[in-house]
Amino acid sequence: QKSKAGAALLSEIILAKYRYHLPFYRQSKIFATHNITLSANTLGAWVMRAAEALAPLGEAFWRQLAEVTVLQADETPVKVLNPEKKGYMWLYHSYLPGKRFVVFDFNLSRSAAVVNERLRDFQGLLQTDGYSGYNTQRRRSDVTTLGCWDHCRRKFMDVIKACGNNKSGKAGKMVDKIQKL
Repeated sequence: QKSKAGAALLSEIILAKYRYHLPFYRQSKIFATHNITLSANTLGAWVMRAAEALAPLGEAFWRQLAEVTVLQADETPVKVLNPEKKGYMWLYHSYLPGKRFVVFDFNLSRSAAVVNERLRDFQGLLQTDGYSGYNTQRRRSDVTTLGCWDHCRRKFMDVIKACGNNKSGKAGKMVDKIQKL
């Protein structure tokens, strides 16, 4: 409300920032080439207000985690502005037909406590990599955990490379089978 920016402009700014990794100062310079004066601070404030307006949608996604029965989870390190810190982007992906969604969750910790809290009400199939932070989920009787074929494939690719890129051996045959999956 009361913003000079409409939904289309806000969507463009958000996509440029998070999909195309264009910082606000660079977007500000791009707007300036079209004689539009928008400071990086203004763009940042608009995105923050848009996030606040969309918060109920995020909360609805979190509630959906308990409603789906097939989920992928992963985490990846991300830089935090303070050079001494590192954060983690946790990802939860429901790929059930008709119930597809992805929820991103930033946290300064990679602790199992993060995923254990987010998935406390989840029941079903959970696909993860081998990270030990998912061990509590692996021990639950109401969760069936599945491995990640991409991580499995990498090990066979390591064998192929160690054998001089010979793809005709057992490792190469396994990569072919995984590729079909």
